[in-house]
Amino acid sequence: MEDQNFYTKADLAKKFKKTEQTIHNWIKAGRLWTVKVEGSVLIPESAVQDMLAANVQQPTGLTREARAAITELVAAAPTLTPEKVAQLRHILNDTTSAVA
Repeated sequence: MEDQNFYTKADLAKKFKKTEQTIHNWIKAGRLWTVKVEGSVLIPESAVQDMLAANVQQPTGLTREARAAITELVAAAPTLTPEKVAQLRHILNDTTSAVA
């Protein structure tokens, strides 16, 4: 946790335009984790990032089945190597320039 920012409930309430009670509820529900330092409850920046990542909005207009299928496909997809990423960028650039 080196060089990490820490927030109080008041800090996050102001940042997210919520009440301190809402932040407290998020902590109690396990959406945010905390550390206790000399009696103060602090929320690490990484906990905020974890919560935000977990709450990424799903694409709208898709059925539950379509979202499940997409999730399954993404989970089964092989990891892209830097070489594959370069190949894809090359292909996309060629396609983009052909359209323009």
